[in-house]
Amino acid sequence: MSCVFECPSQIPTRPSDERWAAQLRWVLAVMDDDDKSMAFIASCFSNLLKYGGLTEKQAEACSRVILRIDTDFHEGVLDCLQDEYGNDGMLSHMATLGHC
Repeated sequence: MSCVFECPSQIPTRPSDERWAAQLRWVLAVMDDDDKSMAFIASCFSNLLKYGGLTEKQAEACSRVILRIDTDFHEGVLDCLQDEYGNDGMLSHMATLGHC
């Protein structure tokens, strides 16, 4: 697990800007390094910048990935939302150390 964000305040929330460039940039920023869709999303983002748009098939596939990443983001399961111990900040998910 690696994360480019040094503190939680640096992690971007999904932009309200619905343009493809903003949405794909956000997905690439927050998705896990080992996500199997990363190369595809990066390729679509590159094509978008180069050609000014996405094909219908690219748009459909990108929409599915964006929805999945948005869901994972809100559920707190993305690597960028975990601390160095693998905790996502939710008390119910934290490992218990010691005992009383």
